[in-house]
Amino acid sequence: MRADDHYAFGHNVVRRDGDIVFFEHLRIEAVGERAVFFAYPAGQGPTTFTESTRTDATITFENPDHDDPQVISYARQGAALTASVSLLDGSRLRQWTYFACPTNP
Repeated sequence: MRADDHYAFGHNVVRRDGDIVFFEHLRIEAVGERAVFFAYPAGQGPTTFTESTRTDATITFENPDHDDPQVISYARQGAALTASVSLLDGSRLRQWTYFACPTNP
């Protein structure tokens, strides 16, 4: 979800057998010339990740001092958005792909 004041907000909920086993709130905002990703896992935080690279279709954030993940990346291709998290060396890679929902007429 995107707000009009140059912030992007989101949330993540993981369910197992109908129970919520993990949740987090997310915020991306412009801080100077770079974007900063603020993660609030399980309501704790924030843990911050600073933009390291950006193209028209991708953005990557890094925090080498965090245990895991240290890298958070988003890549857009058409209606798909792929989120990736890993350690700095690329290990422990996890990815999720989301597709835009059609709007209701």
